[in-house]
Amino acid sequence: MDVFRRILNIFLLILPAGTQHSLYVCVRRDNNEKVGVWKCADIPKPALLTRDCNVLVPCGARFCSQCSVPCGRGIEKRDVHCREKQGRGYYLDVEDWRCHIYSKPPSERPCNVRVCSLTAAYSWLIGEWLECSATCGAGFQSRNVVCQGEEAMGVMYDPSGIKCKGETEPKSRRACPDLPPCTSRGRPVPQGPVPLSPVELTPAQVANRVLAQTVTPTDALSPIGRPSMPSPEELKGPAAPENMSQQTASPVIYANKFNYSQTEEVDTIFLEIGSHAVLFPRTNIVIECPVENFDKSKIRWQQNGYDVVPGGRLQIDEQMRLRIDGIRDSDQATYTCVAGPVNDSFILYLKEPSSAQREQLPKIYPRRANFTQKSYSTMVRVWVGADAFLYPNTRVVIKCPVKNFQRSQIRWQHEGEEITKLNNGVKKMRSGALSIMKMSAMQTGTFTCMAGAARESVRLHLIGGISSETSTTPSPTIHAQPKPQDLKEPEVPRLAATVPERQQTGLGQPPVIYRERIPPMLKTEGHVVVYVGSPVIAASVESITILCEVPGAKPRITWTKDGAGMPNEPRYQLWRNGSLTINKPRHSDAGSYTCTATNAAGRDSDTSLVSIAEAPDILFRNREVTNLEDDLVSVTVGGKVKVKPGATITIHCPVRGFPKPFINWDKVNGTLERNANVHPNGSLTITNASEGDQGTYRCEAGNPGGKDRRDSTLILLEHPHLVEDLRMLPRLDALVSANGGVVVLTGKKEKDTIARMTGEQLAIACPIKGFPEPPITWLHNNRVLQQGDPRILLVEEDHVVRITAIKKEDSGLWKCQGENDAGAASANLTLSISGYSWVPRETSECSATCGNTGRYYRILRCFNDDVQVPDTYCDNIPKPEVVYEPCNVDDCPPRWATSGWTACSVTCGSGVERRGVRCERVIYDGRLEQLDEYYCEVLEEARPLDSRVCNMGYCNNEPPRWNTSAWSACDEVCLRPNVAYQEREVLCVASNGTVLDFSECNRATLPERRQECYAPRCKAVWTASDWGECSVTCGQHGQQTRTLTCVYLGTDREAENACDDMKQPPMLQRCNLIPCDADECTDTSNYCSLVLKLRLCSVARYQQDCCESCTGPREVEGEGEEEEEEEEEEEEQ
Repeated sequence: MDVFRRILNIFLLILPAGTQHSLYVCVRRDNNEKVGVWKCADIPKPALLTRDCNVLVPCGARFCSQCSVPCGRGIEKRDVHCREKQGRGYYLDVEDWRCHIYSKPPSERPCNVRVCSLTAAYSWLIGEWLECSATCGAGFQSRNVVCQGEEAMGVMYDPSGIKCKGETEPKSRRACPDLPPCTSRGRPVPQGPVPLSPVELTPAQVANRVLAQTVTPTDALSPIGRPSMPSPEELKGPAAPENMSQQTASPVIYANKFNYSQTEEVDTIFLEIGSHAVLFPRTNIVIECPVENFDKSKIRWQQNGYDVVPGGRLQIDEQMRLRIDGIRDSDQATYTCVAGPVNDSFILYLKEPSSAQREQLPKIYPRRANFTQKSYSTMVRVWVGADAFLYPNTRVVIKCPVKNFQRSQIRWQHEGEEITKLNNGVKKMRSGALSIMKMSAMQTGTFTCMAGAARESVRLHLIGGISSETSTTPSPTIHAQPKPQDLKEPEVPRLAATVPERQQTGLGQPPVIYRERIPPMLKTEGHVVVYVGSPVIAASVESITILCEVPGAKPRITWTKDGAGMPNEPRYQLWRNGSLTINKPRHSDAGSYTCTATNAAGRDSDTSLVSIAEAPDILFRNREVTNLEDDLVSVTVGGKVKVKPGATITIHCPVRGFPKPFINWDKVNGTLERNANVHPNGSLTITNASEGDQGTYRCEAGNPGGKDRRDSTLILLEHPHLVEDLRMLPRLDALVSANGGVVVLTGKKEKDTIARMTGEQLAIACPIKGFPEPPITWLHNNRVLQQGDPRILLVEEDHVVRITAIKKEDSGLWKCQGENDAGAASANLTLSISGYSWVPRETSECSATCGNTGRYYRILRCFNDDVQVPDTYCDNIPKPEVVYEPCNVDDCPPRWATSGWTACSVTCGSGVERRGVRCERVIYDGRLEQLDEYYCEVLEEARPLDSRVCNMGYCNNEPPRWNTSAWSACDEVCLRPNVAYQEREVLCVASNGTVLDFSECNRATLPERRQECYAPRCKAVWTASDWGECSVTCGQHGQQTRTLTCVYLGTDREAENACDDMKQPPMLQRCNLIPCDADECTDTSNYCSLVLKLRLCSVARYQQDCCESCTGPREVEGEGEEEEEEEEEEEEQ
């Protein structure tokens, strides 16, 4: 029994205070096994249940704020926290570093990027009346009136006033009221001081100040100019009288209130404080802050409330203008100019680039997986995008794969500081990667790769060390080592803490060698001094001294190398204190040096392992390799490599040396492309080689012992050949497509033979392709074609020969050939010239049988002089104009003619449609003559109907409905195992049972006309063919096989993979297990015993060579033991 079961673990919405819905599946009642939903078709489906979820989770990383603007690209903000799940439905905010393995989501995103409406409401903004032009007598006053509108990004102004036409424009000038009369001297009466720049302005005063600097959005910041700023005198208003006391003026920032949206690419845009701008990424901008009554050198700039520190892309020039080079997404902010007590702001937005622009932007490809160094090695490579945990003293190369950006222009930062050519052992490589010579605590932290506006970071950590984030512990004390010239009378050093301090030992105590272990470190210069027991790794040093000191009495000290005596060379020096010095160490000096101290009481010894760096030696092969056939080519570095375009080349760089040299690949006079990959074993693979990949590739191996480099030159070659697909030659393909008469050579004799007439034009194309592009040479009758005849031209880089007017001497063999370093190819064309022409011959049939409407014409045939030839020979010759002549001018016989059907006689129910029927004929002059029906009744054709029944649908207010029939039996075609389709008829009927068109019923309630059904005949089963012929006629190794097919049981149609879960019948069995006559065949091979052991008798070759062994009786493993057990049982009985 199948039932519906509710599932509550599927969330349709996982958000704070969301809703959780239940889903239902069809399962078996006995074991809850999920089955097809069609098995529960007869069971009512339960109602859908819902419940609230995540009601305890705060807003967190969801965008909770509203967009800053309703349109025109605003900013929506959210808080991003690292949260730890404490219990069911409960989370706790924790430190951000606990989420370091996840990428931090952005805290801001653009919103409402749709274009703002251009139909904002505009109205007149009226300023205050200014002071009168006179202080006595008669004068006038003026005020500023501007058309203003509220847009999404701020206030917009229309100086023309066109957008405020719906309102009456206020007056901007009037006579001064209530002026006192002038004095006898005509002097104005003082009116008191006029403030130059009040700190707080009324809206009307703001309008007066804005009017003088209004800019329309279309004129703002055009690429060829900047909006003009009003002078400070224009914004001050009327001047104060001379007898007015001077007052201290406050600082004033002259802001330009306009909005600018960039529409085309510009290198640098000049903007002014107080505006909004929406710009393209990577644009350079300069923001000006014009001030008065303030020292410009004291202007401060802020970004989102924080002071701007000049550096990198953000600079402040001598005029205190803020410059931002190559703006990017992180530069979207509010920039504030602060001049003492006053300030004003500029808001910067970035436009969303189009898909084409986005494809051209620089892009960095990071690797998000963290890297941990498993063991110590001389060099490791890491990629930006994650964290890396490294051992000290390791050379680190940080890769930064980029697209649409020059690798040489990549810039790097360490903890926000720009990295120069060499900075604390860190330098930038020519390939754009960053190289850290020796990993230490100073090189930990964040390294950022910057490619234009794109940037990615990697954070380096020290394994077993101290990262840059933690406090630095003091380094362990390293004892100073004595120099070789001070070894004649060395001082006895203090014993290390791990060795118990001893006094004078005397003769009764065995000697104890002083040991001071020093970790292995590579020495590359000067003198190396260590105590015996410490390893030595050196390269290009002056000397190596191994101290072997015994405190107390002086015992007898001897040295051995690799268990044998010391070499008798003057470079080896033994000092009185027992120490050993090796001057000018060589590679042959590497080995184990053992110091042995002996006295009467005993002995002590210790060993130092000395390793001498060996310069790298690249095992190159200086030879030329040419392989133009294979797609995969592998060579050793050295010499030249010639391959075909599109091939994949692997260049191996085997190298020997100690320590293991590092390998670096580079391209001489270029950079490695993205299809060039360096493998961990030092090999270079160039995938799908193209023309730009040609050049010299250099393998450079280095270690402390030196460097070695070898070059391989990659050359692309392709055999010249004729191409059938002209798209491989775009220019030739365009020519052939535009001119259908071009003959393209194919290299096939039966096709490259054409015939032309004298005076015609001809173009022959030679589609030979190769690499490098082979030069084309044309030959006519085995002579190189010369450019002396103006009728014959070579075009399209000599791939096409064009003959403007064919002559008799142009006939013969035309040949084109192309040759390069890889080989040559050619194609021929035989051109025959003859006098072919079109000649009118027999007449065609008349186009009509009567009525003076028929026409006939003369059929054109192709002739060569007086001999008729196939018409194809004249295909390129224009046909003459066809002349038509009248025929069959007699009267036509009578015929029935009908008019169109009239409208139905009723508007609903059943009615009648009618039409006219008449008898007519066409007479000799082409006119139509109507006859009595008597003339047409004698015709074999029956008289057409002149009426028919029409059905106009139902006549009452009841709407039509859907009517369905019973479901049919399951279809013969199986859909899948045990499932087929069944169908039923669906009709649209009226209330009276009339069948209507489907458009009369409601399609939203249209019943299903087909559904799935259970079909037992669709059961999938295996079917087997008859067994095939046995492989042998006798012996023990015959086999025969058969084929298996998965089919549906009732239809025998293949069921593809439906039987994969079923047990498969056997496809192989043994046969003809009868003994063979031993005299019929013999063994001809000495390895027949091995053939029997490996069971290869079923192979035809081995069966023939080992006939006697394969067909004769042989003992099967286990059969001998069974026979011996049966014999023992018989003896016991």
